[in-house]
Amino acid sequence: MPLLGPPDIEKLERKRDVDGLVRALAYKKDYGICKAAVIALGRLGDARAVPGLVGVLNDRSLNSTHLEVIGALARIGDPVAVEPLAARIGHDFPPNEDAVVEALGRMGPAAVDPLVGTFEQAWTVKRNLWTTGSSGRPAGFIGNVAEALARIGDRRAIAPLVAALQDYEAAGYINRAPYGADYGPAIAVALAKVADSSLAEPLAAAAQRYWCACPELVEALERLAPSDPRVRAIQSAAARQWESCTQLGTVAVEPLVTFLANGRFYVDKRGWPHHGADRAPGEDEAATNAVLAIGEAAVGPLTRILESRAADEPDPRRTLAAIDLLGRTSDPRAVEPVYAALEGAGVPAVAALVELGDPAVDRLADAMAHSRADVREAAVQGLEKMGTARAIAALRGTLSDPRYAAFDSVRAAGAKALGRTESAPIEVAAQDRDGELAVRCPVCRGSFAVERADLGSEITCPRPSCKTRLRLSAGA
Repeated sequence: MPLLGPPDIEKLERKRDVDGLVRALAYKKDYGICKAAVIALGRLGDARAVPGLVGVLNDRSLNSTHLEVIGALARIGDPVAVEPLAARIGHDFPPNEDAVVEALGRMGPAAVDPLVGTFEQAWTVKRNLWTTGSSGRPAGFIGNVAEALARIGDRRAIAPLVAALQDYEAAGYINRAPYGADYGPAIAVALAKVADSSLAEPLAAAAQRYWCACPELVEALERLAPSDPRVRAIQSAAARQWESCTQLGTVAVEPLVTFLANGRFYVDKRGWPHHGADRAPGEDEAATNAVLAIGEAAVGPLTRILESRAADEPDPRRTLAAIDLLGRTSDPRAVEPVYAALEGAGVPAVAALVELGDPAVDRLADAMAHSRADVREAAVQGLEKMGTARAIAALRGTLSDPRYAAFDSVRAAGAKALGRTESAPIEVAAQDRDGELAVRCPVCRGSFAVERADLGSEITCPRPSCKTRLRLSAGA
């Protein structure tokens, strides 16, 4: 029977008149009536409403009600809705797609196959887009699908989730994910909720990186693999049992780096500042000492952390923590991995090279020719601070080495540093200019005339702000 007037939705809901509410879905003179009927049917939770709600979902003229329809189908939870809901993925607005995924997660085993298909397709697209620098789907979508699969808890979800987690870690996609898109932790937490014994190995590997942000992951591992040394190391770090971490050895290095990274303040690539977790006084120092107490064996795990992180990582805290620790080891093996991280880490990597001392002088000399001014300046200042014979020789090289020809500031800084670290004057060559001799001060870069009688003797730069001691020689 056709509707003669606007239906009374509240009355129909009180009477639990599902058929009447379904008929109200067709009342298009007032879309508010249709939306109210959808919401009422969701509250009633009667499966008889599903065909009518699916009809609204497929009606493009009722787009404004689709989000409420998806919510109603989620509350009803009838597997009959799985196929029409899954068909919306890839053909709807992002908020609606997220709602569809959540709804499917409430529909039990019947929704596993379409959710797995959605996950694998979204992951493949995301992986391919990362190689081209595009962001693809909204950051939370993949995590939402993983969460929906975890809610169902079906073993069919384990293989694709584990494959994606290992793919994400091993292939370095973490370094190209936009800030805030923590796919790895999201997938790991979803797997932890499945709580299957076969997950102990991949979850233990992931937990070393994510344990601070994923208490659910740690709790799952305490049930699945309580005797695993990696899990014991995470438990010790979480309990601030630093001596126990040291006794566990290299297996504790990565969890400790994660702890240190989680408390760091840093600025991301967009210049936005971020604060780490609040810490009790002395905790960071204690964790650092625990790593250093492991000794030279810690260099290998710290190096692997650097090698697994790309220069464009959006969250550099783990990299910076590993660099800082490598600098404190005073181990010559740390020089090359720290220098390799210079492109992404910048000045903190220079500071670590300075900490490493004479074995790092050659790499600091390379850093003085870096394209970034702040890196060049830090390298000069670091060599001056070191003050060793090799460091002073590197500074002296800035005055003649062609690598630094384009960087007047480096040569000037090098000359100034030499003036402060050496008692001998700086050697400069006088140039003949139309029969007159002139000298250019390597510190202030100012030019002034000299007499031939001054050749071979020591003079002082006449600029009052400079007064650098110079020893004159004849130019070519």
